[in-house]
Amino acid sequence: MTPTLADLVAPVEVSQFLTTTWGRTHQRFAGRHGRFADLMTWAELNRVLRQHRLDFPRLRLALDGEVLPAHEYIGQARTRRGEPVPRLLAAPLARRLHDGATLVLDAVDELAEPVGDLARGWSMNCGSGFRSTCTRAGERPTDSTCTGMITTR
Repeated sequence: MTPTLADLVAPVEVSQFLTTTWGRTHQRFAGRHGRFADLMTWAELNRVLRQHRLDFPRLRLALDGEVLPAHEYIGQARTRRGEPVPRLLAAPLARRLHDGATLVLDAVDELAEPVGDLARGWSMNCGSGFRSTCTRAGERPTDSTCTGMITTR
């Protein structure tokens, strides 16, 4: 089930969120483990990364407040017609995430159905799309918990 805006911003009231946070600042909404799992799971994120030709700046990594150079985790391949297309470099990408980098994916509502459902369900103009930022919750690459936020851009 796709969460509602009220589900996502609780315990803050929607009216307060729209007045004080929306379009002004970021706010972290903590909660129980897996609170946002129905919105964007690691499996869904992996599907998006596998099935789409994502390039910088739509997809980027940040660490310690700095955007990491895209060539470290995005390469180029050629189609049969010889056209260049971006290809994620899985091992370097996973290594950077393991080391604490944050993956930023703009317009995720166009790529992940649950986020798109949420965006379409809002009765207000929510801008040009949603941004997902995800980091692994633990230190081991086998951890499967995504803590993250969805922000409008």
